[in-house]
Amino acid sequence: LEKKLAKQRAARMAAIEQSAKNDEDLKSSALADTQLSGMNQQVSKVFPTYEGDQFSTGGIYLDGMIYLSRMADSSIKTKKLKTALSDAEIKKQKEAEIIEAEQKKKTENAEKDANSKLANRDIVKNSAEEDMNAKLTCVISLCNWSRNPANASRLATEGTVRAIMQLSLEPSDKIHFYCVAAFRYMSEQPELAISMIDEGAIATISELCSSKTDEFTVTNLAIALVNLTRINGKEGQVVGEAAIVLALMNLIMIRVELGVICVRGLYNLTCVDISYQFIERVIRALVSLSMSGAANVKHLCAAALCNLSDLKSVRPRMVEEGAITVLTTLSRGAETRTRRVCAVILQNLSAAKSVRVEMASRSSVTAAYGLSSDQDPIILRCIGLTLSRLAMEPSNVQRIIFESGISALCNIAVKYPTIPGISQPVASAFQLLSSHQPYRVSIAAEGSVTAIASLLLSSADMFTLQ
Repeated sequence: LEKKLAKQRAARMAAIEQSAKNDEDLKSSALADTQLSGMNQQVSKVFPTYEGDQFSTGGIYLDGMIYLSRMADSSIKTKKLKTALSDAEIKKQKEAEIIEAEQKKKTENAEKDANSKLANRDIVKNSAEEDMNAKLTCVISLCNWSRNPANASRLATEGTVRAIMQLSLEPSDKIHFYCVAAFRYMSEQPELAISMIDEGAIATISELCSSKTDEFTVTNLAIALVNLTRINGKEGQVVGEAAIVLALMNLIMIRVELGVICVRGLYNLTCVDISYQFIERVIRALVSLSMSGAANVKHLCAAALCNLSDLKSVRPRMVEEGAITVLTTLSRGAETRTRRVCAVILQNLSAAKSVRVEMASRSSVTAAYGLSSDQDPIILRCIGLTLSRLAMEPSNVQRIIFESGISALCNIAVKYPTIPGISQPVASAFQLLSSHQPYRVSIAAEGSVTAIASLLLSSADMFTLQ
């Protein structure tokens, strides 16, 4: 408590001392102001007020001033000149500002147009991407649905084939990938395959074949086309579009390993009971593909031509399209099964009387001679029947003699003289040829006497002996 009271007393004493000091300062400043004002009054009394003298002489020059007042001030002229110059500059500046403003406006408009175009382009690009994604999702869904046979009927009735055909026109490899897969899966279901043929999907598949060369696309499209050739009753419609035959041949050219698959499709188109329109397209394709060196391809071509040779109405067209010439190529160095099919083709074609003369003119005798060296009895029987039928036409006798036809008959007679099915047509051919007196010497010179003697000695068949 005592300390506290001591602090308070000290504070009061310090305040009193400060107040006294302030009073002294005020008194001293007032005194100084009073002394300064007194000094100023004394100075004003000593020095009078200066009013100025224009010419520094203190004289009166009123007349001269009046005279000078009549003359224009040079400052006014300068001012007018500056004003005139400033007006021209202002005008030029205004014009420059106007030009600059117009240029700026044009630049801004150009920038706005460019920005709007970029914005529109971005909008279009984004819209196109969204549209492409939606189409990709759609084609994936349709492809997955087509894999299930239970969905075939509904997909066929709800336009799935048309949708896939439309989507295949999009410039997207991903969409094409699933379109190709969808075509294959749909072609495996008969109901959807019929819908594909009716909707013209073969042309779309053919276009894809010509634009795509990757293994997945080409293989699946080849399988899809072959599946479409299996539909019974639709062969004429399939071949009528002309696209399928060209597509199969193009696929073989793109990938040689697909030759067997593609020729199988052409073979399916020959498995018919009656001819159909544009069947000659299939014949030409088979004749062209028969030149291939692959054994399986050659056999399928021969089998397809054999199917066509069973159709009586097609035989003349086969001969015209060069099927006889191809048989020589097919049979040379081929397997026994292929040579057998070639012999059957010659037998079937020779059954048509209208084509026998043309057959002989198209080297059918040479083809028969090449096959007569075989040991297979079926081949030899077919060749014997072919030559006996060709010998029925008098105009063919000379060709048979000079194109080794007699040698072919001799080969057959010597190999199987005891089998009636072989000896009968051979004996019949010798009888028909020998009936033409001008050629008997030539026939005997080809060794026919030995063959006939073999038949007489070994055969027990009455028809042969007669």
